[in-house]
Amino acid sequence: QRGSGWIGVSTKDDASAGVVVTRVLDDSAGARAGLQVGDVIVELNGQPVKSGQDFDVAIARTKVGSRISLAYTRNGSRSEVTLVVGKIA
Repeated sequence: QRGSGWIGVSTKDDASAGVVVTRVLDDSAGARAGLQVGDVIVELNGQPVKSGQDFDVAIARTKVGSRISLAYTRNGSRSEVTLVVGKIA
């Protein structure tokens, strides 16, 4: 099945770069990957994240079960994580 991907995070646009995580749902792919409220997601699969809408659309278009990589900053430090895209229950 193509699309309908979901990682269980809500975001808002960040003025400088990327999107800020505003919510992480328990037992979601985002939670299992260690994402936290306040993290700034700056890349998705090596591509810059320009807006929350673009990020949400890219995740939704991702096949459920696919692996994606996210780069994010937390307290000024950059990290990368790979997670498996889930689906909305």
